[in-house]
Amino acid sequence: MPPRRSEILSPYRRAQIRARALSGRLAASSIRDMRDALEDYADAITRRLASLPRNPSQAQLQRILGELEQLIRFQSAQLSEELLQVMGARRTEAFEGVLELWQEAGERALVLAGRSGLAAGLVSPANIRMAGAYETLGGAARTWKTLLPQYALRGGAEVDAIMRGSLLQGVSPDKLARALRRYVTGSRQFEAVAREFGLEVDIQDLRSLARQALHDPRARTLLNVSQTMRHNSERIAFSEVFNARKEAEVQQYQDDPMVEAVGWRLSPAHSDFDECDVLATQDLYGLGPGIYPVTGVPLPPHPWDQCEQVPVVRPFREFGQPKPSPPRRQVNLPKGRAGQQAEAIKS
Repeated sequence: MPPRRSEILSPYRRAQIRARALSGRLAASSIRDMRDALEDYADAITRRLASLPRNPSQAQLQRILGELEQLIRFQSAQLSEELLQVMGARRTEAFEGVLELWQEAGERALVLAGRSGLAAGLVSPANIRMAGAYETLGGAARTWKTLLPQYALRGGAEVDAIMRGSLLQGVSPDKLARALRRYVTGSRQFEAVAREFGLEVDIQDLRSLARQALHDPRARTLLNVSQTMRHNSERIAFSEVFNARKEAEVQQYQDDPMVEAVGWRLSPAHSDFDECDVLATQDLYGLGPGIYPVTGVPLPPHPWDQCEQVPVVRPFREFGQPKPSPPRRQVNLPKGRAGQQAEAIKS
């Protein structure tokens, strides 16, 4: 008596749970590492500030400003490099670990189906090479390489402007160091930072503050590019580790003789309508709603995406046959706001 389909799917389901758990741990670890890097960055700058003389002369102040600018440039470049190393290591670890989990799942599924002789084909040289070449893939795989350095450099320029404006306005270095450290690490408490500076600010009008920032250090306290840098770094840390997991799964589905196609399933945490709803419900290839050929699985369409790509197991009689690879079909996309979001995946 042949095994039931649910029995064949159980190894894949277990692998899916383990893969999600692994990528979740790695994403949390990469976020912690990025926060630690920001803490070190803040420590280096604020230690130097706290060591400055309380009331420097004008000549001393100009020299100090030049030294601080060089320090921030150096520390920002170092921060950028550290963030890239953290992200690259976690992504590679996620890809390789998840690929191994799915290879084991495929082998167990084949044994259950009585087709264990096909298991050797699951460990393909292409998959092994892909683990080291993941960052050369398309769109989503390049995100962290292009954006993290920009966030670090912009945050450094913001910190430099705050220090320059504050010191020129007579804020003492020790007070500036106390307030700046929380700012650099991404404090959301604009009012608290302003109070530590002894400043009165209007947090409701950031556009006007941006215009004032060139000559008014109070405005600089509210622009908080550092908060944006921290948020974006965490977003990339999470999203790219999960992207690496999904890419490893897709690579394995392509080699697994039991997997015919891939289904897009919405995350349990999914709430607002976005591109993922379209990917999960539209029949773009004539394989059924939300079903994609193994060579046509879409990239995650937005940050923080936790949707799943589940294997569609083929009938035993079709083992060894080519997997379906139909052309993309024209579909009717939703109208209104949903349609605008859906346009992102139309081409």
